[in-house]
Amino acid sequence: EEFAKRGAKITVCGRNVEDLQKMADKVKKLSKHEALQIVGDVSDEAIQKRIIDETIAKFGKLDVLVNNAGFMIQPDHVSLPDILEIYDKVYKVNVRAPLGLINLAAPHLEKTKGNIVNISSLQAFNPVSVEKFKIFTQMFFIIFLFPNRLIRFTVHQRQLLI
Repeated sequence: EEFAKRGAKITVCGRNVEDLQKMADKVKKLSKHEALQIVGDVSDEAIQKRIIDETIAKFGKLDVLVNNAGFMIQPDHVSLPDILEIYDKVYKVNVRAPLGLINLAAPHLEKTKGNIVNISSLQAFNPVSVEKFKIFTQMFFIIFLFPNRLIRFTVHQRQLLI
């Protein structure tokens, strides 16, 4: 909301068309600019490419990339046969998608001396004491620390701010 209040031109992406429209309406109300809406799953590399390409096509530049997507599944809904599939889904949304978007956005952010904002769950730093959540707390910690270090290295090489 703060970006919209300050008059930013915003691209929003999500899987739910109704939620996306609500956000776009809020952006227009706060900023007087039409938000670019992209319907899709951010873990899909084609959607990541569309986000960056269509943003540049519509607005001509990119000043800030905000990675805000996240996915978690309640441990009660995990069964052993599904564990790798669940891990892959969490990893694709929480790790690969931000890295993919940063990689695609970096050349445009270099031109504008732009910034990257990665939003993550505090769950990685505030472990839950409930036994059934411990594996997920540890997984979030791994998911946050590894890409964060990798992102910082990549971004530092390009002299971008994160």
